[in-house]
Amino acid sequence: MSSSVDQVLGELIAAVAPPKTPIGVSAHTKASNLPALPPDFMKFIQAYGSGYFDIDGGIFLEVLNPYSDDYWAKQNRDLDTIRQLKLSESDEYIPYEIYPDQPGLLLWGYGEDRKHFFWLTDGDPSVWPVVAMHDLEIFTRFDLSMLSFTKQLLCGEIDCSFIGGVDTANNRVDPQTCKFVQKETPA
Repeated sequence: MSSSVDQVLGELIAAVAPPKTPIGVSAHTKASNLPALPPDFMKFIQAYGSGYFDIDGGIFLEVLNPYSDDYWAKQNRDLDTIRQLKLSESDEYIPYEIYPDQPGLLLWGYGEDRKHFFWLTDGDPSVWPVVAMHDLEIFTRFDLSMLSFTKQLLCGEIDCSFIGGVDTANNRVDPQTCKFVQKETPA
């Protein structure tokens, strides 16, 4: 698996350069009640650090950094919000359980216009699929790892209509219009 992860990461790096010195990649101690995170995600964080992919001056995709002091607090806050929405609306509205329920949604990224990106935590973290949520009600599942999904999304290999589209004729990202912007992690 490592060679395919390295290949996909190399393709993403070739399309959208990471910073020369990523911010926020030092080791941390995570709480024992939280899951092991997918290895491709950890390699992504080591390469890019804290920040977001910018398209036309906006946050198209910010990947949460588990080394950030506020990572787990943000997880809990956002998952609680979605859990409350699920309780008030119904399973038809949010068709997945919310972590720590298994299989459950665990947030790994977000973007402008109420876009959220989750893993569906089920079994081995290296094969957790991605679930994209747009506008707190439209869920699309991708049987791809976080890294493969991100690379395909940012390299124009996925039609973006599932998240409200992008401002192009074919609803695909042009990687030449995308850049990675570093973001300081809160202390």
